[in-house]
Amino acid sequence: MVDAVPHWIDKSFLTLCLTGGLNEEKSDIQVSSFEVSSLLPPGNNYSSYLLRVKVIFNRAGITSNQSLIIKYLTGNDEITKLFDKLFDTEPSFYNQYLPEALKVNDSLPVPRSFYSPISNIIILEDLSAEGYKMGDRCKMLDFDHCKHFFIASAIFHATSVAVYKKHPDIVTSIAVDPVFSKDLAESCVKIHKGLMIQGLLCMADRLERINKYQAYAEVVRNCTSDIWDRVVNLHQQNYKLNVLQQADPWTPNMMFKYDEAGKVTAIKLLDFQATRYSSPLCSLVFFIWTSASHEVREQRLEELYHIYCDVLNAKLEELDCSERLSYEEFQDGIKTLSPAILAIAAYFFPSITSPRVTEIGKTINTICEGTSNPYDDYYDAEFCEKNFVRLVDQLAGQGVFDALQIKG
Repeated sequence: MVDAVPHWIDKSFLTLCLTGGLNEEKSDIQVSSFEVSSLLPPGNNYSSYLLRVKVIFNRAGITSNQSLIIKYLTGNDEITKLFDKLFDTEPSFYNQYLPEALKVNDSLPVPRSFYSPISNIIILEDLSAEGYKMGDRCKMLDFDHCKHFFIASAIFHATSVAVYKKHPDIVTSIAVDPVFSKDLAESCVKIHKGLMIQGLLCMADRLERINKYQAYAEVVRNCTSDIWDRVVNLHQQNYKLNVLQQADPWTPNMMFKYDEAGKVTAIKLLDFQATRYSSPLCSLVFFIWTSASHEVREQRLEELYHIYCDVLNAKLEELDCSERLSYEEFQDGIKTLSPAILAIAAYFFPSITSPRVTEIGKTINTICEGTSNPYDDYYDAEFCEKNFVRLVDQLAGQGVFDALQIKG
């Protein structure tokens, strides 16, 4: 149970959810009871509350049950300081975009949504009732999990291309990038840019302590003067291929289903508060450098790239879209995104994979005051021993440091 159930969650509210907006007098459903519990542990979600509501109801003399997920904003002022455009997107995604997308492709890998009596509150099916589970953000995801994500993303991305041709206004209205956008409020830019630079400086400091990486430290430090602008520019729309995408596809923003042997069989993409409309590679590199396991980044990235291109192009053809993305174009795009890859690895990866719960307010105050580097806590001895050295070798192996020495 939760400490305090929101006052608006009552039998009338839940009746409207289950009937698509019909009240108790007009519906054939009578809610008899419900139970509310918290959904996620700390550290997996910062901007919203997620509650599981198990509803028992009667319809035509038959007792049934339905488990719902109710998502609503925390009202956290610190989150608002960090993401000024984060909170308007997701209701529009489910209420406006998704119905059109399902007309194009009725098997999108996203959860089913229910009618919500309150406009900024989202009601979703409880995927755990169907056997879906969330991965461990600290352990990261193996190849089978990554493969399912790449396939699901390719299908989701291709569908958005088709939707854009019919309803460009709907797509662009929800493509509000809350992280790397030229339209962010100045206060948000200051915080995001500060976090990025402090993460890079912390990475450079640790690189300088290891003899064989000292040359990389210089590359990283040299990037800090203009890397924010470069990363923002890389996330804008391009002339080749733009798709609607999750801006922050990390482990808690997806759920997986397994067979009896523990093998992954299905995936659902979650959380569409942060979406953008640009190159699909932007979201893919975020996933790779925050959520893919070390083994995947070291040995199987090319395999994932081929899978993505094959599925994307097949789906685009199926949907009568002329756009295509070749494997060579994919590789070139990844190289172009080297500044973003470095930034993600330096300031997202350490905190996202840490067992610590990020204290948003404290982090923001530290950045604004400039008194210390908030990443010192994440770049501790355990992180450097278990993750940092392998991460640096992976960045080097993918040519990130080499690409950054050639400004352009």
